[in-house]
Order: sequence, then C-alpha cells, then structure tokens
Amino acid sequence: MPDWLRLIIKVAVIAAVAVVLLVFVGTLHRVSGNEMYPALKDGDLCITYKLEPYNVGDVVVYEMDGETHVARVAAINFDSISVTDAGVELNNGLASEEVFYETHPVEGGMVSYPYSVMEDEVFVLNDYRLNTHDSREFGAVAKPNLKGKLIFALRRRGF
Repeated sequence: MPDWLRLIIKVAVIAAVAVVLLVFVGTLHRVSGNEMYPALKDGDLCITYKLEPYNVGDVVVYEMDGETHVARVAAINFDSISVTDAGVELNNGLASEEVFYETHPVEGGMVSYPYSVMEDEVFVLNDYRLNTHDSREFGAVAKPNLKGKLIFALRRRGF
C-alpha cells in the first residue's frame, strides 16, 4: 500500500473518531454573555460531556429559543423549588449555594412557586442572578435541550 494512501486512511480515521466524540460524547461551546459571571465570562470556551446524569450544582449548557446558554442546575427530577427574596429553597429547606449574588423571583415570569420539577427536566439558575433569563423566567429545561455538563472551561479573555 502506498504511503499517501496510508496517510489518507489515518486522517480519515482520526476525523471519524473526532466527529463521533464531538457528536455523541462531548461538545465545544463558546460562552455568550455574562450569565455565569464570575465563574465564566463572555468568550470563554466550554467543553461539555453528555453521558453522565445531571445533579444539583452541575454547570450545564442548554438551548432555549434557538440560543445557547450556560447555567447551574438548581433542582432535578421531582424536586420542589421556591425562589423568594430570602433565597432559594429546595425541597422545603434552604439550598446550600456558593453564589454570592442575591436571588429574587422574576416579576411577570411564567413560574409560580413552589415549582415542581418533572422527570427529565432540570431547573437552572444563572450564577449572575441579576440576569434573570433562566428557569425563574421560563420554567424547567427539558433534558433534550441540554447540550451537556461542563467539564472544562478555557478562559479566552480577562485573565
């Protein structure tokens, strides 16, 4: 077999493996906006993993209204969550969070509390809680809209 044909086969195999990994196992996303500030900033690159179950506290990438967003999972299957001026209550107890922004309910949002998260949904909250474009506004995110769990972030600006 000629050397050029071996090279073409190797490149094709590597490309096929990369496509399979990026489509079925993980993806690469660019953060747009500061909804997860200061943990993630506008322009950061995120690598996500699709094959693990989602847990409270995980940072996930999801799609809503044709746009990609990043947020933290606040509640999962059958959890009951309430967002009040006092903070976030999960299953009738105060949720333990490391977010230092105050959390308030959204005026005129589609969500009423206590909110029950259904099976195959997650309730997400931005770390930058002043940006209310999260589940406080539109409800839980269905799992088919989740693009994966954040496993690695590469800071592109503002070290």
